[in-house]
Amino acid sequence: MARAARGRAGGVAVNELTDADARERLLRRFLDRAARGDTVLVVEPVARSVAPWWPAWQSTFAAAGGRADEWRFRPQLPDIVAKLDRAAGLNHRELTARTLWIPGRL
Repeated sequence: MARAARGRAGGVAVNELTDADARERLLRRFLDRAARGDTVLVVEPVARSVAPWWPAWQSTFAAAGGRADEWRFRPQLPDIVAKLDRAAGLNHRELTARTLWIPGRL
């Protein structure tokens, strides 16, 4: 299972965890870190199919004083990236992500 870093920063790919128990342990670890004053930020794709656990985490983060946001922005792609994007049949005119965040205490 992925481990949250013990320092001031760390990262894991929550949507890569297929085991619900592992995800639950990670959620508890995040909440414990937040309770100790650390900032917790989770960034995931907007695609709902890869993160059916998101609504439960969203509620849990809100109950712990956090928030959930959805982000959409239009990047200016370099010409070569735009060409590769089109050639691959992709469309990155708009990038999306969603976040869960609990602010830390200084």
